[in-house]
Amino acid sequence: GLAFALATTEEQEGKSLPKSGKYSIFHCLHIILPKLTNVPERGKRRRLKGRITLAEFNKILQRNGGFVSLRTRRKALQCGGSNWIFENRRWLNPSDPSERAKLETGFTKLHHDFPSLRQCKLTHFLSAISDVSKCWESIE
Repeated sequence: GLAFALATTEEQEGKSLPKSGKYSIFHCLHIILPKLTNVPERGKRRRLKGRITLAEFNKILQRNGGFVSLRTRRKALQCGGSNWIFENRRWLNPSDPSERAKLETGFTKLHHDFPSLRQCKLTHFLSAISDVSKCWESIE
């Protein structure tokens, strides 16, 4: 989880990412590799062994990755998921050549370090990040 977050985002003063919702890092990971995440169906609570939950994922980012959690009262940001954000963090943009190169390097490292990611193609990886980052950027 942490390796994915570090490969797809970077620090930037004044920017933020939602901790939950459809523009979160966890949701993007779920789009790319649904077999790694435990997203409960509405009204059902089921723990799937070997899969990570949103709460576990966010704890890892905060404890091991230095991601700083902050509550926001900005209404525009709340529509993206909740009023909790990771401050000073932003998505890398696949449309920018230098950031795309960082994403491709991160993807290669993830591919090497995590066999479960090998079923994911670079085009799917970049497309998912592009979709989420563009939508979130329009809100923020």
